[in-house]
Amino acid sequence: MRGKLSTTAEVSAMQDTVFEELRRHLASADHVDLGQYRFINLEAVRAAAGPMWESLRSRVFLASESIIRKYAGESDLVIQCATGFLVVYRGSEPEEAQATTRAIGEALRRFFLGETMTRLMGLETSCEQLSVAEFAATLDAAQAEERASEGARAEVRQLAARRVIDPLQFGPVWDPRREAVASFMARPRRRREDGRGWVPASDLLCGRPGHEPRLELDLAVLALVREALSALQAGNARCGVITPVGYPALAHPGTRTRYATALAAIPEALRRLIVLKVEAAPLDAPAGQISENCRTLLPHCGRLVLHASLDALSLQRFENAGATLVGASLPASGSRSAIEHDLERFCALARRISLPVYLDAVADWEQLKIALASPVRLIAGPVFGERSELAVPYRLSRARALSSAA
Repeated sequence: MRGKLSTTAEVSAMQDTVFEELRRHLASADHVDLGQYRFINLEAVRAAAGPMWESLRSRVFLASESIIRKYAGESDLVIQCATGFLVVYRGSEPEEAQATTRAIGEALRRFFLGETMTRLMGLETSCEQLSVAEFAATLDAAQAEERASEGARAEVRQLAARRVIDPLQFGPVWDPRREAVASFMARPRRRREDGRGWVPASDLLCGRPGHEPRLELDLAVLALVREALSALQAGNARCGVITPVGYPALAHPGTRTRYATALAAIPEALRRLIVLKVEAAPLDAPAGQISENCRTLLPHCGRLVLHASLDALSLQRFENAGATLVGASLPASGSRSAIEHDLERFCALARRISLPVYLDAVADWEQLKIALASPVRLIAGPVFGERSELAVPYRLSRARALSSAA
């Protein structure tokens, strides 16, 4: 563990509180695992502030604590020290604690240095590269950002309460190599006004273009996914949930920030189970913009996948977006040969950017056979049915999948 609790006069006023919190934690612990104790050092920030440190110190610690608590679990202990924060990861293994601490460090560097500087200089960036004027301007926005964060969390609660969409359906996502279903695809829908059937996800925003309507839909879906994961976790079970988010909401700075804040408000244990599926990226969106917008979300979710059109001519713009999969939906109609041709080309394009492929909207036995003849990693669609609630992972053999689809 790096760092120590200072015994200088600067810390004496808060020593009693610090040690009382530690005593309570140690008294309740069966054993002490030093791997759960990590120190977040702010000395580099102090050096960057120079003579302005005394006037900026309190705001530095407020902003830093806010960022740390977005990553720390609800049961974790965050204790302010003279030169930083001691974080006790009470519910994490040492490896998880180390990974979370690295993520916190990167988030702090991004906040104080900015996105561009952090990318150019890597994770070992020196805060001496930040001018005092830029530093002060960044901190001036800290309190306003925290108010915006609380506003976004309230927005999610309001959307969940008024049900912008009806309860989600969850489609099994099958891994044919492992012959198992370990995750589900969240599928938003809304009952038609006449009560006859459902408006599918693809039509939910018809007549309502723009980033604000898309954000409203995405926040509503996220709120319901969180509820479903919480219910599953209450039964000591868990699974992954592929959760859609529209690129229009990410391309606009304001809505992107509100969505990222809503994600950060979800407990870490649940957030790790959310796989964001970024969809509807326009063909003319610059690769650099896609990369930056997508990577902004990476610290706040388990993984990220990208959705494109099956007849895409190139996937190169997705190469540096931080995704673990790229996928497409099979068309509802079309000849077998045309679908096979498009799928073969799509997989070849994905190989060029070193990403495995998932396939959605697989509707029947014939399409399942097409999917199985390709190198796709994950398969989803109506052929596997849908559930109104999340379920624990289960085995699904190839033979049984084909038999059920026939």
